[in-house]
Amino acid sequence: MSRALPLDASLLGSLMEGDTIFLTSKDDESMFLYGDPCTDQAEFKQSNTKGQLPENFEYCLWTVVPAQQYQQVKQLRRFRKQNQKQLAAAEKKQVERAAAERAGKPQLL
Repeated sequence: MSRALPLDASLLGSLMEGDTIFLTSKDDESMFLYGDPCTDQAEFKQSNTKGQLPENFEYCLWTVVPAQQYQQVKQLRRFRKQNQKQLAAAEKKQVERAAAERAGKPQLL
């Protein structure tokens, strides 16, 4: 079972072997992994070689999940980002269409 809690650097020591920790920045743009056997902590260490938490992770959530759920979580995050981009593009087209109609210019759909 996964859990999401306010990030506390001291809690990193309570991870059990094989656990995966996902650190998500407040703006939800960055995800770092810690304790994931697939990456061998490479992504986390690349962002911070001292093993400390990045500064912009002060208000993060961390989630511990079984290692086999890693790909599933990553795919869900990727899908959500793609969906947000598609919605933004559709909204932009709708606004452009409305502006063209107000100006009296026909616009292709």
